[in-house]
Amino acid sequence: MKLLLGIGLLLFLNAQTVFCVANWTKRATAEELGEFIEALNAFRRKIAYSYDVANMNELMYDSNLQIAAGKMRTCNDVRGSSNFVPYLPPNAEAWDKVENWNLKNAQEEIRNQDPVTLVRFGFSVLLVQPLMHPLQTRIGCAEFKEGCISEFDDQAKQRYQIDQIKYDTICLLGPVSAMGAEVVQKGAAGSQCESGKSKDGLCQSSQEYIDFESQIGIGEQSAAVSSAFPIDYALSIILAVLFFHIL
Repeated sequence: MKLLLGIGLLLFLNAQTVFCVANWTKRATAEELGEFIEALNAFRRKIAYSYDVANMNELMYDSNLQIAAGKMRTCNDVRGSSNFVPYLPPNAEAWDKVENWNLKNAQEEIRNQDPVTLVRFGFSVLLVQPLMHPLQTRIGCAEFKEGCISEFDDQAKQRYQIDQIKYDTICLLGPVSAMGAEVVQKGAAGSQCESGKSKDGLCQSSQEYIDFESQIGIGEQSAAVSSAFPIDYALSIILAVLFFHIL
């Protein structure tokens, strides 16, 4: 049943969050960004409660990570760091194909361990895996100056009914770069927060601001300038991230 629950959570994320990321533009309004953040929060909260993740953190939107992401103009520029991991959200067309798999109504196939259905579910989880790390607290996104395309081989095309995936957006999540399952603490949601503070199943950060620019050595603003605000102060707040490796 955990697998079925996972499908429901994933589809929840697809509908309300991934579309926002896939269509990210520099002209995104505060309202649109707020919806993006809200969906991430709801997704993380559902995972924390459903899978007893005790240390699921809030995410805050960070302009310095957005600046860092903006310097990655193409897929060839994408790199990781000791302070962040990159995430390339697939474009909306790829998500439409995933939606057409109708995994939400594939309970019978899953019970019968249908290999095609299980492989497709695993693939769909991989598409959002970087968004599901419990210790991340910041995210920033930017448009590529030039998008890139990942072509599928013939076997993958037949399996997924997808010819290619286009990437137009780059997001960076930090400050954690390790993705091992050992970072996950099991227990009641919000019961094992490093900061000692939690709200409705999510841990609240003990830091108002993380100076990513000085840590990673890029960015055009002074390190004293930040747009990472508490959630009740601005809509540019993101709260949330977890990952399925532990389930």
